[in-house]
Amino acid sequence: MNKKKGNSRFMKIKLDLEKAFDRLNWNFIRNTLLEMRLPQLMVEVIILCISSCLMQILWNGELQIVFILPEASDKGNPLSPCIFKVSIEQLSQLIEEMVRVGDRRPLQVCKNGPQISSLFFTNDIVFFAEATEAQA
Repeated sequence: MNKKKGNSRFMKIKLDLEKAFDRLNWNFIRNTLLEMRLPQLMVEVIILCISSCLMQILWNGELQIVFILPEASDKGNPLSPCIFKVSIEQLSQLIEEMVRVGDRRPLQVCKNGPQISSLFFTNDIVFFAEATEAQA
């Protein structure tokens, strides 16, 4: 980007999403699932499953003691990777919409080449934008 010609300067910002699922807002998740047109009851069951603070041990086919955890956790929850993927997809669509309406100016790779506003990796996002205070 340092060799890019023209008056505009561009920047890249890398975000590490290692602990991102722990910080997702329940309302954001609920709204994302509803935008996927999942039935309301199914969305509420999913939210209950990922936000529940109760655990119970199954020992030789019999339910044992109930543990109440201090807070909800994604550890071992089989829905967590799916919910995280859906949430990241929603974020990607929000970024695309910002580019479409002109709120973000993506990086033009080369003359007549594609524009890149973000790249998503497993646990990372790299944002590309014009190096202005408003874009930052």
